[in-house]
Amino acid sequence: MQFRRIQWFVLVTMFVHLLNSMIQGFFVESIFVQVYLSQAIFLVFGLLILVRQRKNIVEYAKLKLPPWWSFLVVIPIVMATILLSSFVTAFSMLFTRAIGLIDIPQHELAGLTSSNLLLVLTFSLLPGIVEEFYCRGVLLPSYEQSMSTKSAILLSSLMFGLMHFNLWNILSPMVLGIVFSLLTIRFQSIIPAMFGHALYNLLVLGAQKIQMTSEIVVNESDITWGELVSTIPSTAVAAAFIGWLFWRLGIKQYFKPADQKKQLIDHIPTLAILLLFVGITYLIQKGLGL
Repeated sequence: MQFRRIQWFVLVTMFVHLLNSMIQGFFVESIFVQVYLSQAIFLVFGLLILVRQRKNIVEYAKLKLPPWWSFLVVIPIVMATILLSSFVTAFSMLFTRAIGLIDIPQHELAGLTSSNLLLVLTFSLLPGIVEEFYCRGVLLPSYEQSMSTKSAILLSSLMFGLMHFNLWNILSPMVLGIVFSLLTIRFQSIIPAMFGHALYNLLVLGAQKIQMTSEIVVNESDITWGELVSTIPSTAVAAAFIGWLFWRLGIKQYFKPADQKKQLIDHIPTLAILLLFVGITYLIQKGLGL
């Protein structure tokens, strides 16, 4: 399937996802049901893309078992990625405030139910499987068919960030997308990325649980520029560690150059996706959003 067609599919996926969220806002009160329906959309559209390409789902999406030691590698990578994610999230929040935009309230997921099993299944395991299948199992290899591996990683990660429809929470998913893409490419399997994504979400839930039971509640929104600057050394170490580990794993040998050049018309759906994101962000700022 051509790059342009893939991007039209992504645009339709995002539009349906957005429409679904708006409808749910009126008729569905349970956030658990909202998550299940949203994840179902990504799963269905991911399968549709593969069906249109007449691809073997297991082979194309790299749904094969990786070496057992890959899971040991994922754990320190996810721990380091948490530092990177926290830094870029704080930067995004401070930057959006500096230019006069609002912060979009986030759900305290850990307090939604007393069932830890339900929390893990809904906000850790399910997104880890479905979102990785769509972004790293479908989009990433589809982009690799018509562009370099580096470009495919960056574009699939950008789409992953835009799908969150949250201006100050776009950089963090992009960082996660890059890391999970590298895991998928290195091990030629999407399972380490699924494990890493689920583990990341699980650790976030765990941190929320600890804060809820602690006398000292850390409010992420209270961070200042000075405090952010003070975290640069630890963030730099985390980034250097991730880069060194992938270098030691020989990630470079899995990169390939672009097979063909893009024409201007090929980027029209990508531009439409960006305009959709900007438009929704504008509506949210005006109080007319989701």
